[in-house]
Amino acid sequence: MFSAKDSERYEFFMGRDEENKEEDESLISSFLKEHGPFLTMLLAVLGAIMLVVMRLRRF
Repeated sequence: MFSAKDSERYEFFMGRDEENKEEDESLISSFLKEHGPFLTMLLAVLGAIMLVVMRLRRF
C-alpha cells in the first residue's frame, strides 16, 4: 500500500512539523496580540447585526 519513499516523506514532514510547532505557536500568539481587539469588535458587531436581523424577521 505505502512504499518506502512514502514512509520517508511522512517521517520528514512529521519531523518538520514538530520542529516548527513552537514557531507556529509564537506566530499565532503574536497575530492575536496584534489583531485581537479588532477581531473582538468585529465579532461583537456581527452578533449585534444578527440579533437585529432576527428581531426584524419576527415582525
